[in-house]
Amino acid sequence: MIEVIYEKPSNRIPPAEFLQRAADSMPELSHLDLKIVCEPRYEPDMVYWAFDNYRIKGNVSGPPKKLFYTQPGWGQYFETQYGRYNIQCQSYAIDPDFHKPVDMEPEYEVGFVGQLDGDDRPEYIDKLKENFKVHISDSVSNEELPKVLSNCKILFNHIRTEEVNIRFFEAMALGAQVVTHAPALHMFATEGEHYISIKSSDEMVEEIKKLLADDGRRREIARKARQHVLEHHTYKHRLLSMLKFLDLYE
Repeated sequence: MIEVIYEKPSNRIPPAEFLQRAADSMPELSHLDLKIVCEPRYEPDMVYWAFDNYRIKGNVSGPPKKLFYTQPGWGQYFETQYGRYNIQCQSYAIDPDFHKPVDMEPEYEVGFVGQLDGDDRPEYIDKLKENFKVHISDSVSNEELPKVLSNCKILFNHIRTEEVNIRFFEAMALGAQVVTHAPALHMFATEGEHYISIKSSDEMVEEIKKLLADDGRRREIARKARQHVLEHHTYKHRLLSMLKFLDLYE
């Protein structure tokens, strides 16, 4: 059997649990004997999936057998440490049974769920409050996430430049996304078709106003984005890709 080893936070469903659900949903994989260790735990000589590089960077007691990591920008560091044939980028993803829109008429024009501080994020949050009817929260549990995001016509996502955060995928599964620019986004989706990328708070306001004025375009972006993640970015896709890298699946 495939066992994903992790510690569950009190307020959210971690990616590791979704990965375990994917494994459990595929009885054809039940013959495999594999443990995948996820942060914040670390065990040397194991298959490891790192969500946050700082949790193991400079703080490892021994090399992993194989290491998967979520952010493309981490590759050079991990390759130097463990060798290119021992590492592979496996980003966040979505669970189709969980990350699905709730059938409701959105109450808010724009929604944002995430940390409210850091970098230039407060500037963007303030502009949202000044210009739109918004739902902004830093404390929504993952269990509540689909309903909260479905209650918003447009989902704003602030990404630090070195990241492709988990919300990028979740928002594509749940609505039309306007996201701050990050260099690696094009590796996972198509700008203008699955999401709108912006480089300033003023551009954010402009693009959101355009989407609100063109309901057909907004809905089409949301539809294509959801179709895209269902076809390419589920935790089943991630798991099968990991197994192929481990020579456990053809």
